[in-house]
Amino acid sequence: MANTIPKIPDVPWRACLWAGLTLVVLATTGGFFLIQTPLVIKYEFLIIPLFVLGAVLMCAALLPVLADYLKSLRTHGDTFDFGSIEKTYKATIVAPKPNAILPVPIFLSGTLKKAPPADGSLKIWLINHGTENGPACWPYTEVSCEGAKWSVNYTARNYNDMDERRLRLYAVGKDGQALLQYFTTANKHHAKGDPSVRWPGIHSLTKDMVPISPELRLLLKKE
Repeated sequence: MANTIPKIPDVPWRACLWAGLTLVVLATTGGFFLIQTPLVIKYEFLIIPLFVLGAVLMCAALLPVLADYLKSLRTHGDTFDFGSIEKTYKATIVAPKPNAILPVPIFLSGTLKKAPPADGSLKIWLINHGTENGPACWPYTEVSCEGAKWSVNYTARNYNDMDERRLRLYAVGKDGQALLQYFTTANKHHAKGDPSVRWPGIHSLTKDMVPISPELRLLLKKE
């Protein structure tokens, strides 16, 4: 039977791990005796360097695996690659046009590059940007999606004639949905049904809240 050469593992860390383990076993036992022609370490002064080299190779192989595992623990709640969400669900705003002067309520509509998942793991929200002791935002509502088309009626709270609103669509994952639910519940309790009470904004969003549209600037006309 022709001799066959064992296939080198195609994953680098596995190759490194096997090489390190081989050297550690070789240094510990003094050789390999389970093969037809035993491989024996002739010079004893090589045992310690071989053992150390093997241990280093094994550690080098296991460290990236450990790092990936720890990273997965930090991001275990993520269902999506949020770095690609903006491109996947990119939104356009068809109406109204930027810098329009309009009375409320204002009907907004547009398209998405891809419809959001039917399981609700990712939702599309309309969020207003402004300032409140620094940059802040005020989530308005989840937009209605029919396939890759979206729409929403926007009614501003506590505004004067020609006040500005800067609106943007966000793709929102599970953590963001929990934040927005708390924002709405807490502010409704804070306002106690009084529409004149200003809702405090949010100053820090969760990492699974990704802007997917350009910012739309509108001026509100009070009739």
